Formats: sequence, C-alpha cells, structure tokens
Amino acid sequence: MSASRKNFENAAALDAALSEILIDQLAAAIDARGEALLAVSGGSTPLGLFSRLSGAALDFSKVTVTLTDDRCVAFEHPDSNAQMVRRLLLQHNASPAQFMPLYDSTLDLAAQTHALNARFQALPTFDAVVLGMGLDGHTASLFPGAEGLSDAMDLASDLAAVALQPLTAPHTRISLSAARLLNTRNLFLHVTGDEKLQVLTLAEASGLLAQYPVGLFLRHEDPKTQVFWAP
Repeated sequence: MSASRKNFENAAALDAALSEILIDQLAAAIDARGEALLAVSGGSTPLGLFSRLSGAALDFSKVTVTLTDDRCVAFEHPDSNAQMVRRLLLQHNASPAQFMPLYDSTLDLAAQTHALNARFQALPTFDAVVLGMGLDGHTASLFPGAEGLSDAMDLASDLAAVALQPLTAPHTRISLSAARLLNTRNLFLHVTGDEKLQVLTLAEASGLLAQYPVGLFLRHEDPKTQVFWAP
C-alpha cells in the first residue's frame, strides 16, 4: 500500500499537527513561487483544522483556497461547503486569502462545469490537498455508484471538474476529478473515528475502487497519500 498513516491521540492533536505541516508547506510555496494553492474538504471533520489555519502567521494574501467538492446549493444553505469555508477558515489572519468556490446557484450547471474545467486546467499544481472520507468510502464527492463517477475517476481524462449525482446522499455535487486532485505536491486524508478507521482498512485491502473510491488515492504512488487519523 502506498499511503502512510499517522495516528493521533485525539482530534485536537491531529489538527495541531496537520495545520503546522500545511502552514509550512504553504509558506515554502510562497517563498519559492510567490503564491500557494490549497484545496480543502467540507463536512464536520476539518472544523478544528480550519480554526487553527485561520489564525496562522502566514501571508494569506498570497494563498488561494478552493474546495475539493461542493453541493449544488445556494451559498446561504447550511450544506454549502463554500459557506462553511468562508465562515470558519477565511477569517482572522486568513481573511485576505483568495477563495475559488466551485458552485454558483445563479448559473447553469453544465456551463459552470465547463468553465471550471478551463479554470482548473489552467491552474498550477496544488501545493496541498486535504481530503476527507465518508463511511461509504467516498472522498471529495466521488461516491460509490454515483452518476458520473467513472468520468471523475478516470486518471487518463483531462477533466478537472465533474458534476455527480450520488445515490445515497442529497444534492447534486460538483467535484474535482481524481486526476486534478492528484495533481498536487502534498496529499492528505483527514479521518477521525473508529468507524471510519474500519472503512479505511477495508478500502486499503480492497481493489474495488468503484465500491471504495478513496482506495484510488490510498494506492496512488506519486503523490503518496498521507493519512492522518484520530479516534
């Protein structure tokens, strides 16, 4: 298995360690190229991480933050990842960061996806991508059985963003493709809870990527996924 795993005593210790690593990586990118590019996930798992990043001593005016995926809902909707990132991450020291949301409820979805593909294909390599994982083995919005999954998982495809319709979760989604998510210098999988550890173990052991989409990232060689887990 290509992925490495670091275990922490609790979520607070994980958040502290991962935030420190991300800050160092973003600072190194700014020193090397004058800018940094970070993709983060939604959900409840990264809330503590976002709080720590928002107070970091970093020149966030040179950082662009985007999402790995989002639900196709209005920004004001409580399920909007964009709203959560604005509210919890892009505050305090991080408020000057440039934010690139994935979904605009005022625009046609097909036109948005087309525009996102052009935009993300033109962007440089991510400096860091932080993925999450669901109890069904999905990551980003790459859900098992979702309509559009095969296109999103095709590493030979030049698609950067894909619209997907999960079978087991509400809302149509926009997700960065597996190929675009893997176009990063550093890849992290942020997982908490014993139930998710069991799913992670199954995904690591299984070659059924359609059943456990996160397994594609666990098996990838370059970049290798760094799994950060806490109970």
